[in-house]
Amino acid sequence: MIVEDPANLDEIPVGSICLARQRSGINFIRCTVMRRVSLREYLVRFTNSTEEAVDISRIGRKIEGWLRIWEGVRVCALYEPRCFLIGNSFLKFCSFIGT
Repeated sequence: MIVEDPANLDEIPVGSICLARQRSGINFIRCTVMRRVSLREYLVRFTNSTEEAVDISRIGRKIEGWLRIWEGVRVCALYEPRCFLIGNSFLKFCSFIGT
Protein backbone atom coordinates (compact mmCIF):
# COMPACT_ATOMS: atom_id res chain seq x y z
CA MET A 1 0.00 0.00 0.00
CA ILE A 2 1.41 3.41 -0.96
CA VAL A 3 0.34 6.32 1.21
CA GLU A 4 0.85 9.92 0.17
CA ASP A 5 2.84 12.11 2.55
CA PRO A 6 0.16 14.29 4.22
CA ALA A 7 2.39 17.31 4.91
CA ASN A 8 5.71 18.89 4.14
CA LEU A 9 7.69 19.60 7.31
CA ASP A 10 9.62 22.36 5.52
CA GLU A 11 6.43 24.45 5.35
CA ILE A 12 5.18 24.87 8.91
CA PRO A 13 2.45 27.56 9.06
CA VAL A 14 2.95 30.50 11.43
CA GLY A 15 0.96 29.98 14.63
CA SER A 16 1.22 26.17 14.52
CA ILE A 17 1.49 24.34 17.84
CA CYS A 18 4.45 21.94 17.70
CA LEU A 19 6.87 20.02 19.88
CA ALA A 20 10.45 21.27 19.83
CA ARG A 21 13.68 20.81 21.75
CA GLN A 22 15.54 23.80 23.13
CA ARG A 23 19.32 24.01 22.64
CA SER A 24 19.92 23.35 26.33
CA GLY A 25 17.06 20.85 26.71
CA ILE A 26 16.83 17.10 26.31
CA ASN A 27 13.05 16.74 25.97
CA PHE A 28 10.62 17.99 23.37
CA ILE A 29 8.21 20.57 24.81
CA ARG A 30 5.23 22.45 23.40
CA CYS A 31 5.89 25.60 21.37
CA THR A 32 4.25 27.99 18.91
CA VAL A 33 5.84 28.84 15.56
CA MET A 34 6.35 32.62 15.31
CA ARG A 35 8.03 32.97 11.89
CA ARG A 36 10.50 31.36 9.50
CA VAL A 37 14.10 32.53 10.04
CA SER A 38 15.89 30.64 7.26
CA LEU A 39 15.40 27.60 5.03
CA ARG A 40 15.99 25.24 7.97
CA GLU A 41 15.10 27.33 11.02
CA TYR A 42 11.93 28.66 12.62
CA LEU A 43 11.58 31.16 15.45
CA VAL A 44 9.41 29.49 18.11
CA ARG A 45 8.06 30.53 21.51
CA PHE A 46 8.21 27.79 24.14
CA THR A 47 5.73 27.39 27.01
CA ASN A 48 8.25 29.00 29.38
CA SER A 49 8.00 32.21 27.23
CA THR A 50 11.51 31.93 25.76
CA GLU A 51 11.95 32.45 22.03
CA GLU A 52 14.59 30.59 20.07
CA ALA A 53 15.52 29.85 16.46
CA VAL A 54 15.06 26.08 16.13
CA ASP A 55 16.35 23.84 13.33
CA ILE A 56 13.70 21.65 11.69
CA SER A 57 15.54 18.57 12.98
CA ARG A 58 14.40 19.61 16.49
CA ILE A 59 10.71 20.19 15.64
CA GLY A 60 7.86 17.68 15.69
CA ARG A 61 4.59 18.76 14.04
CA LYS A 62 1.23 17.10 14.60
CA ILE A 63 -0.42 15.77 11.45
CA GLU A 64 -4.16 15.10 11.70
CA GLY A 65 -5.37 11.67 10.68
CA TRP A 66 -6.53 8.32 12.06
CA LEU A 67 -3.02 7.74 13.45
CA ARG A 68 -1.85 10.71 15.50
CA ILE A 69 1.46 11.44 13.78
CA TRP A 70 4.10 13.87 14.92
CA GLU A 71 6.22 14.37 11.81
CA GLY A 72 9.84 15.14 12.50
CA VAL A 73 13.32 13.70 12.62
CA ARG A 74 13.30 12.54 16.24
CA VAL A 75 9.59 12.38 17.08
CA CYS A 76 7.72 10.10 14.71
CA ALA A 77 4.36 9.19 16.21
CA LEU A 78 2.34 9.59 19.36
CA TYR A 79 -0.73 7.59 20.22
CA GLU A 80 -3.05 9.75 22.28
CA PRO A 81 -4.28 8.41 25.64
CA ARG A 82 -6.98 5.75 25.35
CA CYS A 83 -9.04 4.33 28.17
CA PHE A 84 -9.50 0.58 28.49
CA LEU A 85 -11.97 -1.15 30.78
CA ILE A 86 -10.23 -3.77 32.93
CA GLY A 87 -12.58 -5.34 35.41
CA ASN A 88 -14.47 -2.45 36.98
CA SER A 89 -11.77 0.18 36.48
CA PHE A 90 -10.36 2.12 33.57
CA LEU A 91 -6.70 1.95 32.58
CA LYS A 92 -5.20 4.89 30.70
CA PHE A 93 -2.68 3.91 28.01
CA CYS A 94 -0.31 6.13 26.07
CA SER A 95 2.68 5.02 24.03
CA PHE A 96 5.35 6.54 21.83
CA ILE A 97 6.46 4.95 18.56
CA GLY A 98 9.83 5.60 16.95
CA THR A 99 11.28 8.11 19.39
